[in-house]
Amino acid sequence: MSSEQGAISRGYLLLADLSGYTAYLAESDPEHGPLITGDFIETVVGRVRGAFRLEKLEGDAALFWADADKVTGGMLVDMVDAAYFAFQRRLQSVSQATTCSCEACARIPALDLKFVCHLGYALRQRIAGRSELAGRDVIVAHRLLKGTTIERADAHSYLLLTDAAMVALDLDPQALDMIGLTERYEGLGTVQCHLLDLARRWAGEQRRPAGPRPSGSQLSRMERMLPVTPAVTWELLTGPSRRMAWEGIASVEEVTPGQRGVGTVASCVVGRLKTVEEIVDWRPFDAVARRMRHPELGNLTTLYRLTEIASGTHLEATLFGPTSKRAVAGDFVAERETALDRLVALAEAEASELATA
Repeated sequence: MSSEQGAISRGYLLLADLSGYTAYLAESDPEHGPLITGDFIETVVGRVRGAFRLEKLEGDAALFWADADKVTGGMLVDMVDAAYFAFQRRLQSVSQATTCSCEACARIPALDLKFVCHLGYALRQRIAGRSELAGRDVIVAHRLLKGTTIERADAHSYLLLTDAAMVALDLDPQALDMIGLTERYEGLGTVQCHLLDLARRWAGEQRRPAGPRPSGSQLSRMERMLPVTPAVTWELLTGPSRRMAWEGIASVEEVTPGQRGVGTVASCVVGRLKTVEEIVDWRPFDAVARRMRHPELGNLTTLYRLTEIASGTHLEATLFGPTSKRAVAGDFVAERETALDRLVALAEAEASELATA
C-alpha cells in the first residue's frame, strides 16, 4: 500500500505516552514542568525514531508510524526496551542531579511511560497544512491508551500490543510473559491485546551484571560511520535476515527461549564453514557481543558498540581472541573489515530509502 497523501496504508501505529503527565503539570512550576517533560519525551523519541517515523507530538504522547513490512517482532521489543530503559536512566539522572526544590523537580519520580502498538490501516491526509493519519485504527490505538482493563490490571509502565500486531510480528505471549487483556469500545467493538510489563523488565535490567569481559586479547578494533540511527543500525547488526546481507552468511538459525538476548544461540553457515555463536552481551541500541569458536583461531568474541552522532551512528567493532593467534588472524580480520564495508553500503541504501519514504 502507498504511504502518499490521500492513500490508505497498512502499518504499525505506535504511541508512546508519558504517564502522570497531567497531574505532574498541574502541580508543577509553569516553566520547569514543560521543560522537564519535554526532555523526557525527546529521550524516548530519539530511541524510536529511525525504526518508526515520528508523525505527531500530542502533548504527553508521540505518535509513530512504520509500514507493515518494515518491522519485526524482535525489532519492536528491542526498540521499546531501549526507549524505556533510556527513559528510566534519564529520569534517575535528572532526579539525582537536580538541586532545585520546586514541585516540578520534586515530582519527577512520579512520571512513567507506556506504549501502545496496533497494526491497521490509516489514511494520510493534509489538514490545515499538516500531514495527519486518520481512520478507525488510529482511533483504536488512541483509545487503548486509556483502557479500563489495563487500569484494573494495575499496570503503569507497559507495551500493549493488539492481537493484530502480535500475530503479524509472530510474538509468543508465553515466552515474553505477557498478560492477555480485552477492551470493548462502543462503535469499535472488542479489541484483544497482550501486555508486556516494562517495569518488570527494567528491574531485571538493573539486576543484570555488566557484559562479561571477553577472554583473550584484542586482535582488532574497527570503526565505521553509518548514516542511520542506532535503532536502524541495531536491526542491521542483529536481525538474522539483515546479517545475511552484509556478513556473507548463507543461513542463520537462532535457538531463542523467548526474546533474543544473552544466551541466544545461532547456527551460522559461511561458505562450507558452520559455526555456532552465542550472544554474551545484549544492550539494545548500545552494545551486543557474540562469541564463536573458529576451527583455526579458537574462541573469538566480537563486541559491537553503538554511539549516536549527529550524522547517524558511530559503530565500533572489537575482536577478541587468543593472544597466540594474533599473527595468523589477518585473513579473518580482513574478512570482517570487508563485511563492515558491506554494512555501511547497506546502511547508506537504507538511509536513502528512508529519505524518500
